[in-house]
Amino acid sequence: MVDFNLLKFSPFRLNRLANEISVELSSVYADQFQISIIEWRILATLASQGSCSAQRIVDSTRTHKSRISRGVTRLVEQGSVERLEAGDDRREVQLRLTRKGHARYKKMVPVVLQKERDILSCLSDKERSNFLAALDKLEKSLELAQRGEQEYE
Repeated sequence: MVDFNLLKFSPFRLNRLANEISVELSSVYADQFQISIIEWRILATLASQGSCSAQRIVDSTRTHKSRISRGVTRLVEQGSVERLEAGDDRREVQLRLTRKGHARYKKMVPVVLQKERDILSCLSDKERSNFLAALDKLEKSLELAQRGEQEYE
């Protein structure tokens, strides 16, 4: 039998850590801004992209398209996101933040960044720098940062 400890297996640990951090952050999204994690990801992606398709949000966030679709529908209903026809192809819809969506996002960013600082506060400045550098390296080695972006340039 192969000696294997799931709790020491990096993919498992990263997934578990990501889920726990998302849960911590979701308290900010839900309690203070009445939105879900998925809706936050949509707002943040649209804020950084200007406008884009739902598929680009799926690719960027690695979130299932049905969850993005439901989140977009809710944000449209709330008046934070609007759908725009994309040129000649009526099947492709572009999404963008409304004024209300931009205002909401601007209110959320400082709160979310503070929560991130709180979560990372257990690390020294050097540890935090090394941790973020390691994440950058892992993303680059898996072409995660580039994948999805190249398709839209």
